[in-house]
Amino acid sequence: MFRRERTIIVAVVKFENVSKDYGNGKKALKNLNLEINEGEFVTLIGPSGCGKTTALKLINGLIKSSDGNIYINNKEISKWNQIYLRRQIGYVIQQVGLFPHLNISENISYVLKIKGVEKVQRKQRARELIELVGLTKNDLKKYPRELSGGQQQRVGVARALAADPPIILMDEPFGAIDEITRKKLQDELIDIHKKVNKTIIFVTHDIHEAMKLGNKIVLLKEGELIISGSREDIFFNQEDNYINEFFGIKSFTSYADVANIKNTLVKNYPTIELNNVENNAKLKFEEDINILPVLKNGQYIGMYYIGKNFVFMKENIENIAAINQNKTIMEALEIQFKEGYDILPVIDNENNYLGVFKINKAYNNMIKKAN
Repeated sequence: MFRRERTIIVAVVKFENVSKDYGNGKKALKNLNLEINEGEFVTLIGPSGCGKTTALKLINGLIKSSDGNIYINNKEISKWNQIYLRRQIGYVIQQVGLFPHLNISENISYVLKIKGVEKVQRKQRARELIELVGLTKNDLKKYPRELSGGQQQRVGVARALAADPPIILMDEPFGAIDEITRKKLQDELIDIHKKVNKTIIFVTHDIHEAMKLGNKIVLLKEGELIISGSREDIFFNQEDNYINEFFGIKSFTSYADVANIKNTLVKNYPTIELNNVENNAKLKFEEDINILPVLKNGQYIGMYYIGKNFVFMKENIENIAAINQNKTIMEALEIQFKEGYDILPVIDNENNYLGVFKINKAYNNMIKKAN
């Protein structure tokens, strides 16, 4: 296993002015500078031929760069024993590449066998991983031909995790799978990442997939880095025409479908304190405010519609459900459009009031950018 710095954050993978020329006069990568830290889920996205797969192959030592340096755990890649390095990096590809003559247990533990791990330990590891990826122990005795494409892809992920590698590379692993299965695999991969905390570098051409999976998104174009950052960095800082052109309306729907509402809250929206109604009666509200959250000791109770002359009557509190802070922006939008509310009160898991979700606050700028 790699040694990990405890006091100083060191990039697990670092590209320093890296270029790759296959000799056809066109560089697959041009002066790439990129740092990937421990535990990050990085999605590489861009049009075909932009250098995504080349970047993965360079990390795994399958090809060598023409210029620049690549560091794995602060050690230049040429200094590593290449066989040892590849055994420390999990690799999942679209074609899966399971051995047809080996059963699923043997496929998952293949790298462990090469490393000399005892058979009993190999079988135990396979049993642990088969359930982690959403399959059952009964599948361990089956052969690849007996599994669906989605199931085979799960086995591919399990095999990549078998030797407990610090880094996992994934090259469009879900590209050839139907949409329903693909969404399930994406959800499972997010869950796996939370549980095992590996550094994952995931190549995709799908904008929604990149937004959903990555906590760091890297956009490449013709071998050059265009932008690298969080979902918010990508969405709210689209000053480059190419970024706007590439993501377009899909960035709006993709971001809204995965982004949490907790970052869009209006926290200073006026409320009615049930234990201090007299003071609330003296408040002056803006013209566009006609409904207020009602609270008791910080807990959300319901909503209250107000008129020009605000007179509070407890029996007129509306029983309108709040939305949990862990819901996505898209889920909040769907509720607003369905119920016709101007605002949605937002609470935590203990029903503590946090603020409101207000469409014109959270989305005016987003919709403009998406269009």
